[in-house]
Amino acid sequence: MFKKTATVLLITTLSVTSAHAGWADQCFLYTKNDYRGATFTMSENTAVADFGARKGWNDEISSVDVDGTCTLSVYFDSHYRGAMWRIGNNEKAPSLGMFNDEISSAKCECR
Repeated sequence: MFKKTATVLLITTLSVTSAHAGWADQCFLYTKNDYRGATFTMSENTAVADFGARKGWNDEISSVDVDGTCTLSVYFDSHYRGAMWRIGNNEKAPSLGMFNDEISSAKCECR
């Protein structure tokens, strides 16, 4: 009986944590490819000037998911400097290519 209950709770938890798709106006950044690993959520119209100030995030982002009307701009260097790449609204990037594990700052801008 306990195993069955634990399984149901696990499935429910997984459903809740992976159900962000469809939430409007947010940008999601992940430490692993294919939207795995730790998740960093940026609400609409927010920016992070230096991921180095957030333990475990500088040069660790490997995939992103942009929802709603947002555009995510990511930068190689802190304070929005260096090479920059933008991904538009409702787009996903399961792998970041040359930006993989290189992002030091980001802006999530929404209309």
